[in-house]
Formats: sequence, C-alpha cells, structure tokens
Amino acid sequence: MSQNLKPLQCSIINSSPFTIDNTVNLEYPMAPMTSVYYVSDSNMLIIKTVVFVDSAAGINPEELSFVSSENKGVLTLTLDYTFEEETPSTFSCFYIELGYPATPGQITSVITFLNNEDPKTSRGTTTEVPPL
Repeated sequence: MSQNLKPLQCSIINSSPFTIDNTVNLEYPMAPMTSVYYVSDSNMLIIKTVVFVDSAAGINPEELSFVSSENKGVLTLTLDYTFEEETPSTFSCFYIELGYPATPGQITSVITFLNNEDPKTSRGTTTEVPPL
C-alpha cells in the first residue's frame, strides 16, 4: 500500500540557483543524497534527503511530497518531478526531512527516487538503515 508523506521540513538550501558549467558528464537527474536513522525513544524512522531540481521548474517547497511504499523491509520513496530530457545548467537544492512510522528493524533499507514520466530517466539511491 502506498501513501503520501508530507515532509516534516522542506527548504531550499541555496538562495539563488547554482550553476554547473560543464554538464557533459553529469547524470541527470542527479540521484538524491539520503541518510536515515531510527529515533531511539519512538517508533519513527527519520529520512533526510537532498534533491537537485532544475531551477527553471520554479518548484515551491510546500508543493513537495513523497509517495511511499513498503515491501519486505524496503521503503521506497518517490518524488514525482516532471523534467526536460536536456540537462539544465542551473539547479535548486532542496533539503527534505520525512518521518515514517516504523518499529526498529522493520525497515532495513530506503530507496529514494526522483521520478520522471519516463522511468529510463528517473534516478534513485539506496541507503541502508543502521541498527538502533
């Protein structure tokens, strides 16, 4: 079963778009950078991720949400984001923190995706959950 997760915190890290001058070898979209940990005094998994999106998309942090699905200890988080095939040269960087109710050990890894309409151009990363 999948559900929408609203971020506990979502903010733009950079106050103005940052530029990458040489995008020839850049894999776009860039895979999210993610860290995860269990909160010791509650049944909560905290997921912290940084995503890079085309600054021209004009995304507002309040618009962002992840679709989550859990299967056999793997939590998959998908951020749907429609982007052009051509690699942009300017990016906005978002810090997103999510809470997912889970008992320690229930989730062993988290897969975080930036999902485009075309799965071939989607990018993701897998992060192992450290034991409590």
